[in-house]
Amino acid sequence: AEHIYLGGDAVARDRDILKKNGITHVLNCVGFVCPEYFKSDFVYRTLWLQDSPTEDITSILYDVFDYFEDVKEQKGRVFVHCCQGVSRSTSLVIAYLMWREGQSFEDAFQYVKEARGIADPNMGFACQLLQCQKRVHAFPLSPSSLLRMYRIAPHSPYDPLHLVPKMLNDPSPSALDSRGAFIIQLPSTIYIWVGKSCDVILEREARGAVSQIVRYERVQVPVHVITEGAEPPNFWDNFFKFVIQKSANGLKHSESSLGVPGERKVNLYDVDFEIFQKAIQGGFVPPASSSEADHETHLPVRENSWSTLRRKFASGHMKDFVLSPRLVLNRYYSDSMLNIARDSMVLNRSHISEFTSAASSILSSPSSLSSSSLSSSSLSPPYLSP
Repeated sequence: AEHIYLGGDAVARDRDILKKNGITHVLNCVGFVCPEYFKSDFVYRTLWLQDSPTEDITSILYDVFDYFEDVKEQKGRVFVHCCQGVSRSTSLVIAYLMWREGQSFEDAFQYVKEARGIADPNMGFACQLLQCQKRVHAFPLSPSSLLRMYRIAPHSPYDPLHLVPKMLNDPSPSALDSRGAFIIQLPSTIYIWVGKSCDVILEREARGAVSQIVRYERVQVPVHVITEGAEPPNFWDNFFKFVIQKSANGLKHSESSLGVPGERKVNLYDVDFEIFQKAIQGGFVPPASSSEADHETHLPVRENSWSTLRRKFASGHMKDFVLSPRLVLNRYYSDSMLNIARDSMVLNRSHISEFTSAASSILSSPSSLSSSSLSSSSLSPPYLSP
């Protein structure tokens, strides 16, 4: 990953060092602490990550992969930083190496640590990266992972239109909400469940998130888009089957447990829906300025740039799927469309460079990685089944 540079805020605020090393893009992981110092000189992307074991980085990893791939495609160089370049920024680079280079968490961590000795993801990030390793290496699902459920929600109140798939710890029909869009991932199917009161933006982002699952986890299953109140009969049966397998309580399938279509509501989601609605109804007042030179207090509704990248990197005919605002009910992308042909690709030997301080020279990491093979994905011709 020779286009990725890693460091802290001391370098992020030094224009000369960034320019001297050919940096074209900056990924700022701590928008509430570090502003976008030089917006006229570099292309910025900002995340709002707390260095806490409970912080969710899983939901933004595939967006970060998209961004790194976009910089690579442009033949640019991206400087990834948090405050000290210890935990948040290093975790994102480690995750990318696991996917791009096919490395294990341990190998990717060791490689980054050789480049930047203070690299040390917190325990919560390390656990999430170990789970990420299983997904991006397409490990067989364990019994506890047969059912995954995500809800589309703002990753942070600082950026309420950066909508991400947040994984639910306790997936079940009772976790569905008529206001939202949800992804239910089973071993043989992915469902996008769209509530009756769901905004089309949430549905669009659910489609984009599924396209990332297909790309980065090499998933080869049909994708169904279903609307609340018009679910096919086998949807609830399949859902409950895996909920029961995951639960030690032996839950029973009952109509009363499904809720009333259009009236499903989970109070825990209220804050996220409120933040989202404020953002799409004319803007919002961010908790912190996004730029020292441009103190924004009211941001207009605009398309989130992360969403644009999701559509750009949607593979083959998944791009049509992502762009479609709504599919006709009961139409879905079949196995023949989502089958992934895997072509072996030998990766170039690459390196990550580390900025050691704002004033000193740059120390390079070990000059090479052992070559490894990575499967690239392409999709078969389109097929829509009625």
